[in-house]
Amino acid sequence: KMSEVIGKGWVRMVGNEGPKLEKTVKTLVANLNYREIFSTWVADTKLKIDRQSSPDADQSSIFLRPAVDDRTGVRGLHVNFDDAMVTVFKEVRNLTWLAADHGGFPIPSTIRNKADDAAT
Repeated sequence: KMSEVIGKGWVRMVGNEGPKLEKTVKTLVANLNYREIFSTWVADTKLKIDRQSSPDADQSSIFLRPAVDDRTGVRGLHVNFDDAMVTVFKEVRNLTWLAADHGGFPIPSTIRNKADDAAT
């Protein structure tokens, strides 16, 4: 919301900048197709989930194997961690938060469940 970013009364800014900015914002919002953007996000996210859930994905264990850096000899541990699922969690959280402002986004249960799994 603009008032949270640039302060209350921003429409009445000195000169004609406030009304000019308001007109620009209204034009931008009118031309955004939230449903199309959301549908694209759902399709892309389902592909991420399918790739992550495929039999080729190594999900047998969280820790894959001990590792030693050949250059330094420092021991480490390779971790089976998919940052894409953390991103899905954050996106679902943000879309849920935005739902109040934009009439809701029907997040499919498969995506919501994966986001919940990533949170735990």
